[in-house]
Amino acid sequence: MVFGALACGGSEAMSDRPEPDVVTHLVPSGLEARGPGEASDQYLARSSFVAPTADGGVMVSDRQDPKVLVLGEDLEPINTIGRAGRGPAEFESPRMLHVDAEGVLTVIDVGVGRISQFSSDDLYLGGRSIDAGTTFALLDSREIVLSSPDPTYLLNGFRGDTVTNYGVFDSLPEPLRSYSADERVRGDFFGVATWPGEARALLLVDLESFRIWKVVLGEDAPSVSLLPIPIPSAVVELALDARDVFRDAMAGGVGWVPAIRSYRVLEDGTVWIMPLSRDVIGMRIDPDSGDTRVVWASEANEISGLTDGFIEGDALTLLYRTEVRRYALEPRPSPWD
Repeated sequence: MVFGALACGGSEAMSDRPEPDVVTHLVPSGLEARGPGEASDQYLARSSFVAPTADGGVMVSDRQDPKVLVLGEDLEPINTIGRAGRGPAEFESPRMLHVDAEGVLTVIDVGVGRISQFSSDDLYLGGRSIDAGTTFALLDSREIVLSSPDPTYLLNGFRGDTVTNYGVFDSLPEPLRSYSADERVRGDFFGVATWPGEARALLLVDLESFRIWKVVLGEDAPSVSLLPIPIPSAVVELALDARDVFRDAMAGGVGWVPAIRSYRVLEDGTVWIMPLSRDVIGMRIDPDSGDTRVVWASEANEISGLTDGFIEGDALTLLYRTEVRRYALEPRPSPWD
C-alpha cells in the first residue's frame, strides 16, 4: 500500500519542539468489528483502557462496573477478570492495564490504591498498595514504575521490598520545572508507559503541555537520559486548542485538563499518541527517523466518546465508553494541503 506524505513545517509557538521529517495521513475506513455493546451479557459500563493480547484479542478495564473484560480476536466477550470489591482480585475503579509477553495482566486500581497482577490463566498473583499515581510501566526486571506525586521525583520504582526514587525532575528542561512554583501534584501531569524490548527504557509523557520523551534509567543509580520525541507542531496546536476549549467549558469543575488522551509504545518501538482533539484520532511516531503517521477522523462519531486505542499495521482498535471498534486504515489527502 502506498501512503501519501507531506513535509511538515513548524510554527514559532512550537519552535522549541523537534519537528518530524515526514507526516503521513490516514483515516479509518471499513468497520470490521464492533463489540461489546449494551445488548451483550458481558457489557462495558464505562471503559478506561484497552490492552492488546498475544492472540489478537484485547482486555478492557471498566471503572463503573469494576472488572477487566476479555475479548477475543473477533471482539466478542470471552470472560471477565475480577469483580467489584476491595479485597484480593477485586476492583473498585480499575484504570490502566498492561499485558506482557507471558500473558501476565497488571492493573492499577485508583479506587482502592492498589496495583494487582493476574496470570495468563486469570489467577490472582498478588497486589501492592500504592499511595498515589495512576499510570505505571513494567521494566524487564519485573520492577513496577509508577508516576509519583513527589515534587522531586516523577517516578517511583517498586521491586520486591525495594523502592527507588528516580530523580527525573532535575533532568527536565524548562519550563516544565516551573510547575514546582505551585503546589499541584506532579504525578497528575505526567504519564509513564512500558518500552517493549528495552530493559531500562520508559516512555514519559507531559500530559498537559504535550512533550514526550524516552527515558533511559541508569543500571546502578537513579540517573536518567531524556530523549525528545518529534511531534508535528500542527497536531500539538490542535490538541492544546481543544484542551483550552474543554478547560473553559469546565471552568470551576476541574483543576486541569490533559492535552493527551492516551499513549503507549508499540511492539516495534514506535510511539502511539492519542491527543485531545476533535480532528486527530492518533499518531504513530518513529522516535529514530521522525517519520509520523497521523490518523485523522473521517466522521465526527469516531471521536465522540473515545477513551483509548492502539494501532497494529494498518488496523486500528479504538475503545469507546461502552464498546470496542476495529477499523482498517487507508491513505487520504492531508487536511493541511
